[in-house]
Amino acid sequence: MKGLYPTVLTQPSPLNNRFYPVPVHNAQAMVESLLYLLLAKDDKNLLFPNPDDPLAPPPAEVKNIADIDTGHVYCNSYKNLCTCPNHVVCGIICYIDKLATDRHGHLSLEPVYFTLSIFNKKNRN
Repeated sequence: MKGLYPTVLTQPSPLNNRFYPVPVHNAQAMVESLLYLLLAKDDKNLLFPNPDDPLAPPPAEVKNIADIDTGHVYCNSYKNLCTCPNHVVCGIICYIDKLATDRHGHLSLEPVYFTLSIFNKKNRN
């Protein structure tokens, strides 16, 4: 869990040469934390084109677009990236949502959320 806490670096501003604190997160630790969740160990929570064989390629012809694993980008990613026997497509899905913290919207936060494409829709949301 320690790797999930942000570290604060000091960064100079290009405008006025003042230094400002910038929180930085370890992306590798965050992705690994998702992969090692108990959620990822239950096959009912995962999304693969063929649930009986997660290492199988996506079908050659998709008749119904249902989720991430049936889309054109997923199929192309599999063809281009999964070149060895045990490769699996595991995309990172990002969500960014601006949140105003004052009445006029001048001060805001923009949290970035992400999940992995190996989780089914119920568990991604």
